[in-house]
Amino acid sequence: MTRDGYDAEFDCGVEVGDADVAVVGFGTVGATAALAAAQAGARVVAVYPSVPDGQVQRSACDAGVAVRLGSAHEILIEAGRIVGLGYATGDEWAGEEHGWGVGQVSCSSVILAVSSRHWDFVGSAVWSVIRAFTRNRVAAGVPAQRPAVEAESGRGAVLAGRFAQVPDEPELAVRRWCAHRDRGAAVAEAQLPLRIDERTSLLVTGAGDPVPGLYVAVPPQPGEPGHDPANRFTAARRAGAAAAHRVLARSPLRSVG
Repeated sequence: MTRDGYDAEFDCGVEVGDADVAVVGFGTVGATAALAAAQAGARVVAVYPSVPDGQVQRSACDAGVAVRLGSAHEILIEAGRIVGLGYATGDEWAGEEHGWGVGQVSCSSVILAVSSRHWDFVGSAVWSVIRAFTRNRVAAGVPAQRPAVEAESGRGAVLAGRFAQVPDEPELAVRRWCAHRDRGAAVAEAQLPLRIDERTSLLVTGAGDPVPGLYVAVPPQPGEPGHDPANRFTAARRAGAAAAHRVLARSPLRSVG
């Protein structure tokens, strides 16, 4: 496929740097999440390392989802909130002497639609959020929270049933490195694994704080609690709808025809 042919089929008129929701991954799960977000009214850009090819991908593009060829390498955080997604591209259209380049999508929500084995770029963003939360608590004189999913109360038991634990590697290794470098007050919290709130699809820190705007579309894998092959796209649809709802709730005029 040529550059012009790719642009005509997948660009969908969304400018680089102009989106509400960025989706990392555009396989069947990522395309399902992107489609749900677009159908709910969000401007969506998906980042994917190869030209998409499939019915769900085509349906998402028909709904207005734009695709950028590349691999996510950074979630941009300011004051504890997502403001964008950085990605690297190595395709023949990068326009660089060595066939590589970088791009950025400004957005307020990011959906992770790739396996947690590829979440190395997530660690530094989560650490930034944990550090911001900790500073706010210290400034307000609020004691550090106990991890909500480890609480011994009845409420803790209820919360535990809503959360799925994220495997430690490689996100946790990056987060621990960031904590060690910064030597901040939240070093202990930086050792705790992340979890996914299965009701909201939000990624949650070990202390029970949702990471604002960071959603997970990947369903539980075989052998993990909650795995259900019959509903493998439920998490993706929920994540897409939730990310779009967050944008529209913050910009009510966007929903006015």
